[in-house]
Amino acid sequence: AQTKESRKVTAPSKSLAKDIQKEWKINDVKVIPYGLEIMDNFKDLKTDKEFIISYVGRIEYRKGVLDLAMATKKLPKNIIVKFIGKDAIYNNKSLIGKIKRINPNIKFINFLDTADTYNVIKNSNLIVIPSHWDNLPFVCLQSMLIGTPLLVSNAGGLPEMICNNKTGLIFSKGNVNDLTRKLQFAINNREYIQKMARKAKTYAKKEFDLKKNTIKTLKLYKEAMKWN
Repeated sequence: AQTKESRKVTAPSKSLAKDIQKEWKINDVKVIPYGLEIMDNFKDLKTDKEFIISYVGRIEYRKGVLDLAMATKKLPKNIIVKFIGKDAIYNNKSLIGKIKRINPNIKFINFLDTADTYNVIKNSNLIVIPSHWDNLPFVCLQSMLIGTPLLVSNAGGLPEMICNNKTGLIFSKGNVNDLTRKLQFAINNREYIQKMARKAKTYAKKEFDLKKNTIKTLKLYKEAMKWN
């Protein structure tokens, strides 16, 4: 009810804007993406044999973590897989416990503060966002601005952030076989995915700059305050 009474409505992604328009019958929704402070340095390409795949986010069903567990189970044993985030408890059962039964080789790290999260992203070869639904996840923005390669699902606002085979890799949400194929491609083509990450950083600096998007938001507030 409060949203319908608002003079101006904004959403960070086109996907969420469409959901608002459909569910709440609000036609005019302004899309203003989130923003983050720009980081100046690219991370160095890892040249050793170690390959680290990281998932950063809540351990929830809707985040596609079970899909990622099944997909990474099929990878070589020398691939390191990390899940960083808080466990979601459903019916008094730990989702982490279920994931461990699928793939006991996954390493779990509890929720981290911002600085430690950036370090995890920086020291990973690939960040995977396997969501069944998502809006405009900060971990995607963080990875892009740090310069770490991304593999994301085609859910919600994620395809608005990543252009497949240009700034990252996209797989079909819920499709474990497609996710597995894309993971294997990333592992076997490190330099290629790092080049895409550099393009992603250039794009992110243009589209997700905190200062620029804050100015857009303030402009929208001023327009709302002048409403007659």
